[in-house]
Amino acid sequence: MTRFRHKVVATLTCLGLLVLGGCDKTEAPATEVQPEPVEATPPAESGSAQALWASGSQILNQSLSATQALNGAITTLLNTPSEDALLQAQKAWATAAITYQEFNVFAQLQPQNSVLFNTVADNHYRIAAHPIQPGYLDSFGDYQYSGIVHDISMPLNKATLLNQHGMTDLEDAALGFYAIEYMLFGYQNTRTIKDYIAHLELTSAHQTHGYQNLEETPNNRRRLLLQLQNDILLEDMHYQADYWQSPALSNEWLTLSPKQHYSVVVHAFKQSASSLLLEVIEAAKSNQQAAGTSPDRVTRDRVKMSLSSLKHALPVIPSDARTQLASALDLAVAASASPQPDWHKTVYEQLMIITTANI
Repeated sequence: MTRFRHKVVATLTCLGLLVLGGCDKTEAPATEVQPEPVEATPPAESGSAQALWASGSQILNQSLSATQALNGAITTLLNTPSEDALLQAQKAWATAAITYQEFNVFAQLQPQNSVLFNTVADNHYRIAAHPIQPGYLDSFGDYQYSGIVHDISMPLNKATLLNQHGMTDLEDAALGFYAIEYMLFGYQNTRTIKDYIAHLELTSAHQTHGYQNLEETPNNRRRLLLQLQNDILLEDMHYQADYWQSPALSNEWLTLSPKQHYSVVVHAFKQSASSLLLEVIEAAKSNQQAAGTSPDRVTRDRVKMSLSSLKHALPVIPSDARTQLASALDLAVAASASPQPDWHKTVYEQLMIITTANI
């Protein structure tokens, strides 16, 4: 496992430096690999496991509040479509999605053989599957008739969407914040309100395209898809918040030994940091290619909140590494908040320090 992790980090190092313009493409410099501790369980801050759990509860309560606001904004958009209603829904989406992103490291907590914690991870995938394939949902670039919106053979209801979500690939997301993002923003942020104006009459143009009733027209299917996604997201957020605070789950966490807390948190920390490193590399590539479905500001806010999520794990991290990790996270957070176009580079450098740290 140790050798595999170092191989992954080495691959990320070369890939990241190539994307960010700081690596010799013909020969990567040799890196001395430090052995990881085997049995060490350094002391954590007193009460850190309880504090970590309480932080998760607070984040989920805030996320539920933000998701309720998003639900209301999307309902307004569908009931009274206007450019302003679309803008307000987009703003509410950004607030809710970024708020929930702080829960990221908590969703990675996986005590060995824990069925209860698997439920948290499964529900997290329904809430925040990312990245996604936009063409799985709606028109994408030159593919004007792609996705669930245009597949009139697929009935649109809750059961269908739950079945379609991640059915053949994890990126085939039909639900969650990032599926809703694409429905609200569209391809390269070109969504306009005309896509959400209800069709009240089956026109000759509709009939020419083969639509036999109003329910089959793209606008009406798009409206129904967004409504279903909106309602399911709120249900899932309610469930996640309630489940996290249920006695069964919280008791399982609090009865783990200090060594188990340490092992579970360190694993979640490393996994979250490695995933974030890949995301930063992809963000840098998208920025260079002027592509992507999210504005750069939203991408930076998502990265910033993911970094903030990692900070919640620090009190449980070994004390001798905590200072170095905290410093690297602070520098990365500051870079992600910077308006500089090359913010990815500093975040990448600090994440490399974090992912290669011996903890």
